[in-house]
Amino acid sequence: MKRMFLIGILALSLLAVACEQQVVCNKPYIRFANTCCLDTNNDSICDSDKQISVTQEQPSRIFGACTLSSGIACIDNKVETTGVVLLLQNSLGYPIRIESISFANNAACIATPETLLNNGDMATFMIFCETGSVDEQFSSDIRILVKRSETGSQDVLNGKLVSKIQPSQLTSPTKLKPSMCTLPVGVACIDHIVETTGITLILQNTMGYAARIDSISFTDKPSCTISPRTTMNNGDQATFSVRCLTGSVGDDFSSDLKIGITRTDTNLKTSWDGNLVSTVQ
Repeated sequence: MKRMFLIGILALSLLAVACEQQVVCNKPYIRFANTCCLDTNNDSICDSDKQISVTQEQPSRIFGACTLSSGIACIDNKVETTGVVLLLQNSLGYPIRIESISFANNAACIATPETLLNNGDMATFMIFCETGSVDEQFSSDIRILVKRSETGSQDVLNGKLVSKIQPSQLTSPTKLKPSMCTLPVGVACIDHIVETTGITLILQNTMGYAARIDSISFTDKPSCTISPRTTMNNGDQATFSVRCLTGSVGDDFSSDLKIGITRTDTNLKTSWDGNLVSTVQ
């Protein structure tokens, strides 16, 4: 009986050894107990036994928020070391004049553009001042003084600008001069260029009826006057060239603009007043 027991123990041992020899692991797998496990970096440790450390990169915080009171939309902004640029749109429902733009937390950042904006018009405003160092945060309350063109009443619109200061890409203020052409609702100034020998305007009739452009004149440049007598149906665009001496290359050009119009179906005459600000090219 004892002999039979010993034979049984020996048989089981031989069977266990045979089973163990049957486990064959090929790279990148290694032997673990009676099975195989993955070892991708060949360090003799099963990958499943390693602690996986995940490092999440924290995104850098970029500041860039410009908010204003209802009626004036801050479409875009940029703060550089040498100044602040704002792209504003009039959504008040009536024409206004931007009298001044100031920043409560930086008294040096103030501008008095006195720019006319009809309802829906957009314009770029540049305020030259020292804002800080590159990558610093610029944060300040904004105060915009506006005058309603129809009544002359004034109002103050408040807001806030928070932005990351960027390197200045401008070597002189002349590169940041505004360029805008504004007209009342009914005639849209699509594009313009002021050259030393004249002014070119692209106008669009949005009045809802056909009209004839009788005259185009510039208050501050009496010699810049034409009488095209061009008929434009509603939606039409036309290019008007006014030949006159405007100044030297790089000079500022700023003038009130008057357009004489006749409604073709009634022969009723009227005029539209606007403003052109640009740099002579």
